[in-house]
Amino acid sequence: MSPVHGLGLFADEDIEEGTVLWVYHEGFDRMVDLAALDTLPEPAKAQLLHYGYVSMRTGQLVLCMDDGRYFNHADDPNTGDAEHEHPEGATVAKRRILRGEELYCNYLEEDGDGRRKLGLSVS
Repeated sequence: MSPVHGLGLFADEDIEEGTVLWVYHEGFDRMVDLAALDTLPEPAKAQLLHYGYVSMRTGQLVLCMDDGRYFNHADDPNTGDAEHEHPEGATVAKRRILRGEELYCNYLEEDGDGRRKLGLSVS
């Protein structure tokens, strides 16, 4: 269990700085146009908004179909965004991460819906 919020994502081995941890895979991960959310039943919409993130690059909602959807927020995260040939880029280790350590990302830097998720005013 995460001390931040319920479920979390934890390293099951030491991870070296710069290691690619996640890349969007077409056909496995999903992109959803934000306008399409309004056509979905409320439970489906809530699920996508909770576990997905709004891409800062494409403006679409992205749902990681692997455990990447369990990243929790930290102001000084141990992972970050990196350039990659896919429009979503890639998530990489910003420093060495030890086995058992929770993986964090910064919602404010990587999620267009991060302010809402953190309970901050949405401008």
